[in-house]
Order: sequence, then C-alpha cells, then structure tokens
Amino acid sequence: MKRIQDSLKSHQWRAAVAVCVAVAMLEVVVVGLAGEKAAVKPAEKAEATRPLVPLFAKTVKAAGKASLTLTADPNKVLGWIGGDESYTGREVTVRAGGYNGTVIVQADNTFTWHYRAAKDTVAAFSIGKLSRKITIGPPAKLGPSVFFVVDRTAYRPGQTLKFAGFLRELGPTGRFAPLAGRKVEVVLRSGKKKAVAAKIAVASDAFGRIAGAYRFMPADPLDEYTLSIAGFRGQGALKLAEFRKAKVRLHITANPEADKLRLRFEARDFLDKPVPAQRVQFTVKVFHRQKGETNHALDSGQFAYHDGSPRVLPDLEELTEGQLYRWIYEGVWPQMNHVMLCQLSKQIKLGGEPRGEYDLTLKKDWLDSRCVVMVEGVLIDQNGREQRARKSISLGGGGFGSHKQLAVELPKRLFSPDEPIAVTVRVLDAKGGRLAVPRNASVVVMKALPHRLAPSPAYYRSSAIQHQLYNR
Repeated sequence: MKRIQDSLKSHQWRAAVAVCVAVAMLEVVVVGLAGEKAAVKPAEKAEATRPLVPLFAKTVKAAGKASLTLTADPNKVLGWIGGDESYTGREVTVRAGGYNGTVIVQADNTFTWHYRAAKDTVAAFSIGKLSRKITIGPPAKLGPSVFFVVDRTAYRPGQTLKFAGFLRELGPTGRFAPLAGRKVEVVLRSGKKKAVAAKIAVASDAFGRIAGAYRFMPADPLDEYTLSIAGFRGQGALKLAEFRKAKVRLHITANPEADKLRLRFEARDFLDKPVPAQRVQFTVKVFHRQKGETNHALDSGQFAYHDGSPRVLPDLEELTEGQLYRWIYEGVWPQMNHVMLCQLSKQIKLGGEPRGEYDLTLKKDWLDSRCVVMVEGVLIDQNGREQRARKSISLGGGGFGSHKQLAVELPKRLFSPDEPIAVTVRVLDAKGGRLAVPRNASVVVMKALPHRLAPSPAYYRSSAIQHQLYNR
C-alpha cells in the first residue's frame, strides 16, 4: 500500500512539472513572436475608412415636444407618440365607458387598441403627461352589394342578354357573406334617356347567385345600359348598338413645325386610302393639366363601397414642384382642375379633296409638358354623312418650338444657417441639350415665409413624409 502511494505521488509530481514546463514554453513562444513582430516594423497607422453612403433616404427623428396622436377606424384605434423620446415598452392607459386597460407601445412609438363598441363612446388614452380623447362607435351599417357578370359587353337589337349576379353582405368581421334565398328585381335601364327596358324578378340560391336573361327588342334605343338592384350597391354595364363599319372615317395627325402645330385632317376609307369629302369642322382646346399622371394600380371607383366624395387631401404624386412648395411653405391649397388656355373653332372646305390643313400658332407659355391640345373634328363626306374623331397632343416634347430654357440646380433642399449655397445655372434647348454657359446670371434669394403647413393628418407631419417631400 505504501509503494502504491509513493508511486502516485511521484506521477503527480512529474505531471505538475510537465505542465509548468509547457506553460513556460508557451510564454516564451508568445513573447518571442511579439518581439519578432516588433522588431520587423512598427505598427502602421490605421487606414481611414470610407464613409458609408445609404442607398435609400434616411429618416430622422422629428424634433420638438412629445405629442400624442390618435386615429380610429370601425375596429381599432391607432396611436402615435411624436418627439425625441422613445416610449417603447411603456404602457398606455385606456379608459372607455366601463373599460379600464392598458396597451404596450411598440418599437416605432406606435400602439394599436382593438375594440368593439355598441354605441358611441369617448375613449381616453394617457401615458405620462400626455393624454388625448377620441370618440369611437359601432361600424356603420353598409347595405348589401351585387356583382354582375354578363356574357357579352355589346349587343345588337334582337340578341339575348344573359347575366349572372352574386349577392353579398359585408359582415362585422370585414368579410363578405352570400345572401341566400333573397328575392330581388333586376332593372335594365338605358344611360341617356333613363328608360327602363326590363324588370326581371329573380331569387338567389344557396351561394347568393342569381341569373336571368332579356331579349332586346327593335324598339329599344341604342344606348349604354346598366343592370342594377334597388337597395344594392354595384351595377353591370353593357351596350346596345348597331355594328356597321363606316365606309369613310376621319384621320387627324399633328406635326410640330417651329412655333406652330400643323393639324392635318384626312378622309380615308376602310382600306385606309384617301377619299374625297365636302368639308371638315373642328374645335381646338388647349389645357394646362394641374393634375399629374400617376401610376396607381387600383382604381377606387371600381369598388362597391367606394366613397364618391372628393378627397380631403391631394395626392402628393399629382402635385408639381411649385404646387408642393406653395402648399407646404405658404399654405396655398393646390388647384387640381384643368385650366383652359385657349379655344377656337374652324371650318375647312375640302371641295372634293381628301385632306385639309390648319396651322395652330403655339405660344411660348404652352410649350410645357403639362399642356395638352385636344382636337375634335367632324367630317362631312360626299354623301353628307358625318364622321367624328378626336386627337390629343401633349406639348413640351422635343419637336415643339426652339425656345431656350433656363435650368437652376441646387445640391439639396435644406441648408443650415450660414451655410453656402452652390447654385448651378444651365441653358438648355427645346430638346433638353446643353447650350453655351451664359456670361452673367442673376440669382435672387427670396426670404422664406414662416413655416405654415396646410391642415392635414398627423402622418403628413411625420419626419419620414417631410423628408420625402424635401427630397422631391
């Protein structure tokens, strides 16, 4: 037993010595490497890093005092806390009628409170020293809707119209439910004369589907027709007409020449060859489009529960630079209607010739991308029949006029006090090409008026939207 203990002690001592030697060797190697590195060359200066350029617009916090903004829809209340301070994770106290509860503020200083109310109630929200009230209530009762489907969109007298419709009702959860077993009367009415062509009594099946048919009579007027049900939103559109290809048609072209727009009216047959005609009457209207073209994918007017009332606020994409500036800084409400600049009516006697021309003199102010020329012509052929046509020409393109344009460019929109402003002035031709730089150019810096925003919801005052407006 004593020999075993002595053996163990000797092995433990040898292991400890080996560990100490290994640690010492490791320290020597580390020290040696450090010394070798220091002996080779001194430490180099850290290379200056290039600044990161963000690919997208950077949003900044809105400076100012904290504020609480509320907006409500039929199912929930959306809240937003503005200012520099972060309220993430804090509780907002909610009191509405006999309800007392809290809601958590999210990472972007917003919160959502879902509710269901049987009558109009005042809800009070408070967090810290901020408090605000808003009136909530039950969702408005919307009437039922119908979606019509027709087998064709155009019919001749004597042909049969076949249609189907789907009756739906919007439930409290926001989903459409079919109306089964509902007896309704479908009315077929003309558009211009408002004459009722037929009243068809139908009943919906278990899926809310209805179906019917009507044969157009020779006495029915040629017109646009609509299918509708009293008390239901939505309607179907169709047309009753005689499809006869005109032997003669009016072809209108427009060619820019210097400061003029040459309008050409030509009578052509169904083979697209010129034919003689008596005369052509036309009306020319020049408009300035106050409303820009947008690329909205959806048309709100195509929805059953569309509100036809005008929007309270204009669409930012439809505003020009001048309209946007005056709305933000001067409080001038943008004018969105078209403005007529000129209107004239003329008549050209062709006397058996196939074509006639008229030169429209263009004013300098018309050579703008937002100006458009509308031409409406009526051709009287050799048989005394009328053929109508319409042409729309957008001005401001490369072929219109030879006027020079002055372009003023700034590196940015917002400047700090005492910051120099670099102004670049360029002279462009009608096609946008650069011309010689002017020797003298006068730049007038106008004094800014006090910052006044037009009445608008809170999201128009947020920093992200303001930054987007300034970047335009």
